Amino acid sequence: WVGESSPPQTPAVIVYNKETGVFLNVVVSSKCTPITTGGVSSATNVGQYLLFSSKHYAPSVDTVDKMAETGDKGVVWVRSGEYSRTYSLTIRTPNSTKSVEYTTMKSYYDEVLDTSDIPILDSDDAVRQEYQKEVNDRVNEYNGKVNQHLADANADIQPQSIAQKLLEAAQAAFSGDGSVSFSRSNTHILMDGATAVLADDGGDGNAMVATGESVEDLDELTRLHWAGKTVRVLITDADPYYVKAEPKIEGKTGFTEVVWREGAGREYTPNFLFLIGAVRNGTFYLGADPDDLQELLDDAGDDSVVPKYLPSSAGDEDSSPLPEIFSRQINYLGIFQDRLVMVAGATVFMSRSGDYFNLFRKSVLSIDPDDPIEIYALGAEDDYIRAGSMIDRNFVLFGDRQQYYINGREPMTPNNAFIAVMSAYDGATDATPQSLGSLLFFTQYRGGRTALMQMQTGNFSDTLEAFSASQQVSTYLKGRPIQIVAASNPQNIIVRTEDNANGFYVFAFLDAPGQTERYFDSWSRWEWDERLGTLVALTERNNKIVAFTLREMQDGYSLVADEFSRDSDPDPVPCLDSWQSGPDSGNNVVHSEAYWAVLPGGHQRQYFGTELADKGRLLNYADVDEYDIFVGVPYPAYVDITSPYRRDRQGVAILDGRMTLSSILISVANSGALTVDRWQKESMEDVERVLDLTNWRLNDSRVLLGAVPVRDGQHRAFIGREIREHRLRIAAKWWLPLTITTIEWQGQVFSNRR
Repeated sequence: WVGESSPPQTPAVIVYNKETGVFLNVVVSSKCTPITTGGVSSATNVGQYLLFSSKHYAPSVDTVDKMAETGDKGVVWVRSGEYSRTYSLTIRTPNSTKSVEYTTMKSYYDEVLDTSDIPILDSDDAVRQEYQKEVNDRVNEYNGKVNQHLADANADIQPQSIAQKLLEAAQAAFSGDGSVSFSRSNTHILMDGATAVLADDGGDGNAMVATGESVEDLDELTRLHWAGKTVRVLITDADPYYVKAEPKIEGKTGFTEVVWREGAGREYTPNFLFLIGAVRNGTFYLGADPDDLQELLDDAGDDSVVPKYLPSSAGDEDSSPLPEIFSRQINYLGIFQDRLVMVAGATVFMSRSGDYFNLFRKSVLSIDPDDPIEIYALGAEDDYIRAGSMIDRNFVLFGDRQQYYINGREPMTPNNAFIAVMSAYDGATDATPQSLGSLLFFTQYRGGRTALMQMQTGNFSDTLEAFSASQQVSTYLKGRPIQIVAASNPQNIIVRTEDNANGFYVFAFLDAPGQTERYFDSWSRWEWDERLGTLVALTERNNKIVAFTLREMQDGYSLVADEFSRDSDPDPVPCLDSWQSGPDSGNNVVHSEAYWAVLPGGHQRQYFGTELADKGRLLNYADVDEYDIFVGVPYPAYVDITSPYRRDRQGVAILDGRMTLSSILISVANSGALTVDRWQKESMEDVERVLDLTNWRLNDSRVLLGAVPVRDGQHRAFIGREIREHRLRIAAKWWLPLTITTIEWQGQVFSNRR
């Protein structure tokens, strides 16, 4: 029946709510237009968000050189002072490189106390009375100079004093260089415009350190610096790492007390990865990135916060290179062990665990278990992985040429990540594989033929095996597969193909517990009138199959959602495709000649019907109103039965001799009229109707005048043909129900065995 239809002149993005069975309003950002026009290669949901990768646009990043951003800011920290110590700085600016120095005062007064020039005797060779006083004055003066020197020397070795002296020397040395400026904050010398600075305290390096563009030891980092300063740490000959100055008091900027934490020397922030969408208040919003989606939600008055792409937090292009996905288009999106999976070519990349929009390592100094993972299968250079599915906790990825296996029984970390080639079924990615219970179904298209493959756990641990579920009907599935839908209770696999634009195939099966045995399986094809439109998508909802067709309506083309019931219980609704009921049913259809108006089962005039143009004839009946009438398109319902064969004790068909099928006895339940046609097996020519039944028996109390009968019964059709020379088709008539419970046969054997 017609569940819902989209607005006319369908847009590029249409969203159907499987919970409510209605199409949602869609708001698409203008930034998405080039991407939606080119099409998407894969989609997945992450919590409340839907992600769509582009077929033609590769992910991109914004790059910031954090070293260059703050590379001209340097700080010298004078930690302590020593006597007779030379403190020197080598400063490089864009224009020149100069060195300045300052030597602190000695710890002692280097002049000698000398009183020999003070005369002892007067002219009479007598001891002068002033001698002792003059000596005392000389000693006192000397002691004063010594004390003053000690005081000056002590003040001179104070870090603030040394910093001031070096500042004055640097200002004097670069007085004509306008590219750099100097200032002092207590014991720190600030340099704005210096590309590099080296400090030498004349000792072991603990008395004065300089933090410019790089350091060789973490002890060289100053306690105060510009917030946001990035410094390269060169401890070994290996790849360097970087530290960033973060303000100790959150929110402070400029020169302040800082805490040094590992950071990125070259910071990467994803610019475009995939389209991201979310549903809010019955409307689906689609943005080109999280910021774009956030803007759409803000404009709509929604206060939810969209998670952002997080920048890299450590390393540079050598120590933490960009993932492969930033150089190629993403051809698959998925979720595995709480990680967002993105595949480019055959390279599998997984985000940080539980942090789907964070694609970079925490540190280049260590590997954390939740760090991103990038793995690649040997021998997959020319393959493209386009789909993936879970089976028995393991992750199976499907490429154009091969299938790949990732063990899911253990938590995956960067230290144990591994992917291996599992099998080589080429042409298995046209339709996305689907899991159903403990089974995995995929299609294989080769030589113009489609096969439905079933994968299940093997006889040994961590092994999988696959086999064809359609090998008995190898030519039944026509065209390249497009989509697989898995539905349970009952277990069905629905396959959509290119060559079947007005229908789909249904594989029904019933397995024993543990898949030890298959009790039953069958194939069927569900089709509808081509005037109902072209099938573009399938899904499953509330144990029903929902088919989306692009249909011409009176006000333009619309996407129509038709629901197909998989319930075999009797249903009073006439067997019509895309049926509607009520006063407005059939008002907006274009091909009205294909539609019929029919009364439902259980009505006094059950299953009476007429062409839509003559709908008024039904309303002329006194007991009929507009709400009783169902309007839809009749569809053919038939089964081509396989001829019976005799079998030996081992159940093997006996093929020698000839066997003529005399007749078949068809048992039906809750069924209306039916027909049985016979034709030559090699062609559809010379079709002969051997039974045309209305199921009308006047002596049956359930048959009422004025109503089409629906009843149980047995009906015999006479065949009279050799079993290998004919085909039989049992079909329902019009829009009447048909449920076949059993088919029995009678025949005659002519054997030449002696």
